[in-house]
Amino acid sequence: MSRDLLIQRRDGVATVTFNRPQQRNAIHYEMWREIARLMEECGKDQSVRVVVFRGAGQEAFSAGADIAEFDRYRKNSRVARQYSRAVEEALDAIATLPKPTIALITGFCVGGGCELA
Repeated sequence: MSRDLLIQRRDGVATVTFNRPQQRNAIHYEMWREIARLMEECGKDQSVRVVVFRGAGQEAFSAGADIAEFDRYRKNSRVARQYSRAVEEALDAIATLPKPTIALITGFCVGGGCELA
């Protein structure tokens, strides 16, 4: 797992932290893919009763998609679809998780961060 996305399980709560405070917790492509995988894992883990999403630091929950990747993932329709599919899979995994989810919002929450919340 990336250091940009952390998960801690304790007392039935899985806390997922966007760990990029210098980028206002912007979510890059690999993080979207990891969110989908983590939600599948949490769905199967009977010790997890609720999932909480939070941003590292006090400035932002999430600024949404990492615009530094736009040149790479928006350069043609094929890679744009690949990126969109990763975002959709992450959001679908959250929406269909058979457990409650909570967005612990502190600071900025825009774009893809709002969609996720």
